[in-house]
Amino acid sequence: MGLDFETDYADAAHLNYKGSPKFSKYLGAWIKENYDIPDHRGEESYSDYDVMAKDCRMKIYNQELRDIKDIGTWLNKDQCEDYLLIYSISGDYKNMENYEAVRNKLLSFGIDIDAVDGDSVWVVQNGEQIFASGNEE
Repeated sequence: MGLDFETDYADAAHLNYKGSPKFSKYLGAWIKENYDIPDHRGEESYSDYDVMAKDCRMKIYNQELRDIKDIGTWLNKDQCEDYLLIYSISGDYKNMENYEAVRNKLLSFGIDIDAVDGDSVWVVQNGEQIFASGNEE
């Protein structure tokens, strides 16, 4: 299965969000190999499964975001279409250690932090900037 006891367990007996997908893939492959079970994905009578599967993916995504400790890694994470992203800068941000990497990533959303002077806020939805404020409240 490839489980790592240091990173894939929530406690001594339960898998966490990293270990659960490994176990599920292993179990799913075993069931598929040993039983003939039809695939009902996308069928109307099984639509609750699609909703539940999306909810599980979102919970995993949320936990992955919580585990990120630096802005560069966070900015490089694939962005979820169901989220509004709010970027706020203030203070002496132009002198931060990874300024160029952050600047370049924000430029991909149409956010030019070199073009502002002072505190600013941007809102991004589905990879596109939908709001920007200069020094406004």
